[in-house]
Amino acid sequence: MSSLSSVSYIKLSHNQELASNRGLLPLPWCIIRPLPNLQTAIILRCRRRSDAEAYLRIFRANNPTNGYQIMFDITPEPIPNTI
Repeated sequence: MSSLSSVSYIKLSHNQELASNRGLLPLPWCIIRPLPNLQTAIILRCRRRSDAEAYLRIFRANNPTNGYQIMFDITPEPIPNTI
């Protein structure tokens, strides 16, 4: 699992991980980091807000200078073409 994938760092069961990789499980809670020119980078996606809040505390403790925030995002992630 890559560190910045849409699946996130959450420990999922094997079936949940497969379903999430296929886009079947929603991961609407995001931790974002603001970038210049009013852009944002999605750092992590979570299924539950409580998980996102826990990761937010970890990110802020490790790097307090970045302005990490939680955001609810229901837009689907683009599915890469695998030919």
